[in-house]
Amino acid sequence: MILPSFPDETEAFARMMRLGQACYVQGARKQAHRYWRRAALIDPGRERVWMALLSVVETEADRRVCLENILAINPQNQAAKAQLGIIDPPPADSPLRVLLRVVVAVLIGVLLAVGISVVGILLS
Repeated sequence: MILPSFPDETEAFARMMRLGQACYVQGARKQAHRYWRRAALIDPGRERVWMALLSVVETEADRRVCLENILAINPQNQAAKAQLGIIDPPPADSPLRVLLRVVVAVLIGVLLAVGISVVGILLS
């Protein structure tokens, strides 16, 4: 069976990236976005396409998608981790959790004091 020939996807990816870069340099961010989005459809496993898209997307949701894709491809990308932390900051502790931590700390202190007293009595 002979399969139909497809254009070289690597070349198509490279072409979309080049065209996007040229548009970006000229200030045509929306056109750059279109080219880079096409490149992402051709090869979504390349970190650089998501980095490029990150520079032109407009919403927090789109930024989050780009950053999550960058980290899925390269979990060591510290810049992406930091930016994602700004978009999705860790949830703040609830007052109940803070109170629970204080109670646990006090109980640990009391147990340590009692333990030290018992050891002192046993050693005397």
